[in-house]
Amino acid sequence: MDEIQYVDGWNSLLKYYFDLYPQLKIVVSGSASLFIHTSAKESLAGRIQELVMRPMGYGEYLRINSKEDSEINFRHYLSWGEFPYLEKLPGWEEKSEYVNEFVFKKVVEHDLPKLKKVYGNELSNMLKLLITHSGQIIEIQNLAADLGIAQNTAREYLKLLEDTHLISQVFNLGLGFRTRSMKQRKVYGSSVNAQVLSSIGSIDSEIWSKDIGLIIETFVYNHLLRKSSGDIVFWRQRQVREVDFVLVSSGEKLPIEVKYQNQLKRKDLDNILYYCEKEKLKKAMVVTKFESGVKKIGGVKIDFRPANMLMD
Repeated sequence: MDEIQYVDGWNSLLKYYFDLYPQLKIVVSGSASLFIHTSAKESLAGRIQELVMRPMGYGEYLRINSKEDSEINFRHYLSWGEFPYLEKLPGWEEKSEYVNEFVFKKVVEHDLPKLKKVYGNELSNMLKLLITHSGQIIEIQNLAADLGIAQNTAREYLKLLEDTHLISQVFNLGLGFRTRSMKQRKVYGSSVNAQVLSSIGSIDSEIWSKDIGLIIETFVYNHLLRKSSGDIVFWRQRQVREVDFVLVSSGEKLPIEVKYQNQLKRKDLDNILYYCEKEKLKKAMVVTKFESGVKKIGGVKIDFRPANMLMD
């Protein structure tokens, strides 16, 4: 049953049938995931299993559309491949309108205000700002000032957008918890398509080349989110050195850098090698445009992985 949140008392109704027919399996879904999660937690504890359905990965896109990996197909995926319906729409404007109106705006301006005391237009403005600046460091004070809202409201909205799986907050591993919660964080949109469609005018736009680094960074983050069970953080030291991601799992750390450029130079690895030396790590990953293979550099085994090889 889709869009279950629009049915009054749906959770009580499901509880009744679950208790009456213990073997019955019912699949429910809806765009307002926070609404479903909250309602289910209240009355369906122990009776429901939650599954977060994220946008499609690159491998899924190729399989569903019977396509082979290529530079143009990878670019198509980054632009509109996360949502199967977008493939059917004829032009850039139609694809952009669908994502903005029927994926994001519907949730933040229609569904969420019914669940929480929020202003849909403020949420929508924040989401647009965060998506177009996906992967950049934000500070609450500046974000609140840009949107004309209180800092506490900005924090509340960030958590709300994260709870609905529209964005993710990634914190600086190099800061303590108190400092971390107050200051440095990166925000990534849950959809690289939304980032591309909202900030780039066409697939051949010059802006594409200028923004490709952040686009790939968002793509890599969401790939890690789908494939990894560990925590994803970043590392930054005094605005001098930075590693894009550190995957922390079972007490182990894997630093990951995104270097999506035509030619990779030795100095491009300085930050990740410095971090590995500092933390006494022997393995790292660099996501590239072309270079592939495993090389040992400075005592660190680095897995060079082209971005289009990150498939689900």
